[in-house]
Amino acid sequence: MKCVWFFGMLSLAASTKSPVEEFVENNNDLSINLFYELIKIRQDNFVYGIFCLDAIIALTCLGSRGDTATEIKKAFDWNVSDTDLTSAFETAIDDLKNVKNLNIHLANKIYLNHNIKVDQKFLKVAEAFDTSVENINFDAAEESVQKINSWVSDQTARKIGGIAHEKHFTALTNMVLINTLYFRGRWNHPFESNETKKWISTYLRMKPSKWI
Repeated sequence: MKCVWFFGMLSLAASTKSPVEEFVENNNDLSINLFYELIKIRQDNFVYGIFCLDAIIALTCLGSRGDTATEIKKAFDWNVSDTDLTSAFETAIDDLKNVKNLNIHLANKIYLNHNIKVDQKFLKVAEAFDTSVENINFDAAEESVQKINSWVSDQTARKIGGIAHEKHFTALTNMVLINTLYFRGRWNHPFESNETKKWISTYLRMKPSKWI
């Protein structure tokens, strides 16, 4: 009897997880799996933001239908409805905005070719992601590059620029999705720069690099 009751409680707990809890668990798993894939091809230091990837892919998923949406959810293990997926990201983004003593600015942008119209329902979803949608003429590649790079620069306190190039745009380009994350904070326990040293990780087989 105790065993039956115990497993019943486990089942109940799993079924009552909030969309945010489901998102956090899946996001953690994805982050770890992606890390192990990245170290197979990267031999230097790198930083990646899994939430940035999640946000832009989630927008793509919520703007998709049929097999495309199904395959994206399967790949990211998002076993939730579109409504719950939107709610989870909206909550997570709001939480990031309210982090104290840190400057975290997350921004998303969707550029659509000038002849494409946006469904009004999707615009409401985009608002939940703090995402703006703008139509531009990709045929005018130079102008498009300037507009996109200017927006990225504005969102990252002029720290990032030049991510778009004319070679990225062809006659087949209809949409560009961009995610930016600007972070600025102070160490709780500041380190002395003269105490950094060269260090080689035999576990990750990385090249010699500065280690803090």
